[in-house]
Amino acid sequence: MATFSPIQVVLDARQFQTDRKRNAGSSNKEFFDGRDMEFAEHQTRLVEQLRAVKSRLLASSAGRVGFIKVQMREEALAKSHRPTKKIFHPNSMPVAGSSGVGQLIVQVSPNGIDQAISHVEAAEVVLNYKPKKDKPKVMEPDPSRERAEVGAIQSIRLWDATDRRAFNTEQALRWFRDQAVPKAYRVDLFEPSEPFAKTIRQELDGSADVVSDLMRQLDEDLGCGYVGALFRPDSFSMARLYVWLKEGERHRYFVHASKLSEALQAAGDASFDSKHHQRLLDILGQHPAVRRVSLPAALKSSTGGASLVTAKGEFTPATPVDGAQYPVVGVVDGGIGMMHKAWVKHLSQAVPTTHADISHGCEIAGLLVAGQALNGNLVSPEPDGCLIADLAMVPRDSHYDSNYSSDLAFVLSIEQEVKSAKEAMGARVFCFSHNFEDPPGHGDHYPELSAGLDRIAREHDVIFVISAGNTAMGTGRKEWQIDPMVVLSNLASVSNDGLTSPADALFAVSVGALNPPTSPATVPHAPARYSRRGLSSKHFVKPDVAHYGGLCTTTSPDTGLISTSPIGKKRPIAGTSYAGPLAAKTLARLDQLTGTRLPREGLTALLIHSARQPTCLDSYDKKIARQFVGFGLPASSEEFLAGAPHQATLLFYDDMQNKKDLFFNFDWPQSLVENGKCRGGAMLTMVYSPPIEDAHDGELVRINLDAVLHQRKADGSWEKRSEDSFASKPNKATSAMEKHLIEEGLKWGTVKQVCFTSANGVGKASEWRVCIKYLTRSGEDFPAAGIPFAAVLTITDLEKAKPVYQDMKIGLTNRNVLTSDVRTTVHPQVQAKGGRKG
Repeated sequence: MATFSPIQVVLDARQFQTDRKRNAGSSNKEFFDGRDMEFAEHQTRLVEQLRAVKSRLLASSAGRVGFIKVQMREEALAKSHRPTKKIFHPNSMPVAGSSGVGQLIVQVSPNGIDQAISHVEAAEVVLNYKPKKDKPKVMEPDPSRERAEVGAIQSIRLWDATDRRAFNTEQALRWFRDQAVPKAYRVDLFEPSEPFAKTIRQELDGSADVVSDLMRQLDEDLGCGYVGALFRPDSFSMARLYVWLKEGERHRYFVHASKLSEALQAAGDASFDSKHHQRLLDILGQHPAVRRVSLPAALKSSTGGASLVTAKGEFTPATPVDGAQYPVVGVVDGGIGMMHKAWVKHLSQAVPTTHADISHGCEIAGLLVAGQALNGNLVSPEPDGCLIADLAMVPRDSHYDSNYSSDLAFVLSIEQEVKSAKEAMGARVFCFSHNFEDPPGHGDHYPELSAGLDRIAREHDVIFVISAGNTAMGTGRKEWQIDPMVVLSNLASVSNDGLTSPADALFAVSVGALNPPTSPATVPHAPARYSRRGLSSKHFVKPDVAHYGGLCTTTSPDTGLISTSPIGKKRPIAGTSYAGPLAAKTLARLDQLTGTRLPREGLTALLIHSARQPTCLDSYDKKIARQFVGFGLPASSEEFLAGAPHQATLLFYDDMQNKKDLFFNFDWPQSLVENGKCRGGAMLTMVYSPPIEDAHDGELVRINLDAVLHQRKADGSWEKRSEDSFASKPNKATSAMEKHLIEEGLKWGTVKQVCFTSANGVGKASEWRVCIKYLTRSGEDFPAAGIPFAAVLTITDLEKAKPVYQDMKIGLTNRNVLTSDVRTTVHPQVQAKGGRKG
């Protein structure tokens, strides 16, 4: 194995952040150029819509505060077009959140509506024009700010029952009866902020506490017993109210979260009386404090749907070698039993053993401990041996509701156990190979479990590796074929294979499943037929990576992937559950080899940067391939960290500071420069952790970091040379639109990757730079502590011949850039001793 060109960490990355230079603000955008009559009609409609909202507010019994949905035009999604400078000024009508992309939720009052109407009516109907700065003879639109904001809005309406709930009483009762879910409604709440404008503040005095009014109305109007509890997971999350309906009328109270378990136990059985449920939903559907009512998700078993039998032959796992170093992985499951007890260094039994299934956890542990012995190094590239934190806290799906009163209770339990495992044995990578079925009317909001795991990851600097999930039995896709036309036809016929929570967690590593490399009956390395695909409307890349998950077959016991049963047998397995631990092992090895000193963003960036798309997907549109495999199949940790002489890789990480941009200048390797032209390839991967607010469904990422590669031009300016990894060729009409930047360039995504490739060379100068800048949502404050990020840059000779690594080292030394080996001085991992295959 080559060790002469390891990945280098750029030291003191903060020195490359400089004060940002802002260009002068652009002029107001005109959306009705040449259509003054249409603008006048649109203006009248908006005034009518605002007046209708005011009438509803005046008739409300819950005070004069309410919330409206402001739908922006598709071409007005950029923050500079938001109607918050004139029509909905934050001093009187603050933005309370957002629904989908470009759907603002604004807090309003009757006086505030009057102010908005005055601004809408102030917009000029006849558009003004002015000479262009660079072409004085050419006239361009010169709208006022009022006209620009009116034109940017598509429609305005009051937030109503259709926004609050997308299921009916019958669906709710059926879900509660048929699924082992907590029998509670989750109610996300609007909490009015106090406007600064004096007249608005006087108007709302004593009437803005709509949450208290909701609780009062529930107590007065519900004709049955209930238990309610108010939660706020953290300062970035919406307040939410959980309501359990109970039989009889004896128990009727709201309790503090700390008293919830006792209250639920004392209140007795859940009520399934449709009249009581209908009354509750009617109240919640009309009250202005309610943003959304949702049902709990259902834990589902995690097999790949294969008809499996136990393979012949026993297997005795190896045992740790004294003094050897091993990666550490936490297994969040039902427990792993005694099969791999020698590797378990921390154990937590959070659910009764009678409620858990240890088979699934044992199979995951088998891949972590003995993946190579069982499957060879093509399937399991990391050396055998892994220390395990056994967090036995996931019950069988039929016992979920008897162990957790709500999804939030499950999240809080996970946080406690993760914290203990990290303190006890330094665990930072946690394998979570379970998924939840979405309830009726789930919509596209940020699920409780996904949001909770993201919060835990951020607060405790850990990484959850989560299976992408499996399609239900009988609903999977057909096997991948060699002919792309057949594959595309098969994909078009399936619509129920999208990701479910928590595979959509933003700060987690979500893992899809691939067919094993030696599967003669199928296309090797292709997406497994059961592996769910990322169809998120938020346009994030999920899954992030893919790994081997075994074949889903009902005709043969051979799945191409083997693990261990609790009784010491080799067992064929299939499912995204088993792709997860293979990726988790690589992450944990990266953590081990780098001395556990890299931040979570750095480890994730290394994993994703090492990944490559299977070649069997090369003929497909990039957006098709990314739905199944994300950035691809990760490389072996040691092979990736060691590098090669024809390439150079740099890692730098820091916290992006307020009012700063990062510019890292470097010289293109001289062996790839001829007459000023630079040839070769480059890839830049960035992972960052922006503020996340669940009040903004489609816009929950509040600050965007963007990374590009620039080459200096002859005149001293800089030219962009990189393209987004998943971007198709843009056309002039859409390339600058916000929608295109989100879908193609992954704007607002938490992982960015850009590439450069030129066999013949480009430009006239060898000076390049990495440029990282940020963009905040309208009205968003930049965190005082900064935004954590990590970036990995690789430059390579496409012909694999030139001494790129040495050239880069010389260039960095000439620029006084200090670097160090990303690896620590550790001994190569010793293979565990023993291990017997039958």
